[in-house]
Amino acid sequence: MLFGLVAFVLASLACGLAPTVLFLNTARPVKGIGAAMLLTAALAVIAQAFPEARQRTKAWAVWGMTMGIATTVAPPVGGVISQWVGWRWIFLLNLPVCMVPVTTTWHSINESRNIGASKIDIAGSALFGTDLASRIWALIGAHDDGWDSTAATLRCMACVVSLVVSSR
Repeated sequence: MLFGLVAFVLASLACGLAPTVLFLNTARPVKGIGAAMLLTAALAVIAQAFPEARQRTKAWAVWGMTMGIATTVAPPVGGVISQWVGWRWIFLLNLPVCMVPVTTTWHSINESRNIGASKIDIAGSALFGTDLASRIWALIGAHDDGWDSTAATLRCMACVVSLVVSSR
């Protein structure tokens, strides 16, 4: 969780200080990876911190509600910030905001590694990522090329192939 937070904070800083569009476009995926690591780790921390099912369910509900509110509020707030202060501040404001979870994670969250856990399925993860990316590419590309185009058909076939391969 801490690693995801630090990656998110450093990538936010890189985005906010980006000297070129290429630099910004390179830092944004790193920020997304940090966020993904953070969010998935947060669910694991909730599971560890609330061993009783009823409490854990409530904690996950609060987490889900918070994520839903953030997803709803963030775009208009981001628009106001970028309009009044500048687009860079959308990223730079993450720095002070993230210091609270970095500090509390550092001081409050204990390691809970499961020694008996199975290894990460790297091939399965790569196939899932490929499947998801090809689905998004197919949906976006079909809008531009048309659903009956050869490109859209090939993209949809890539989805099916990656889904079949990943299910084995």
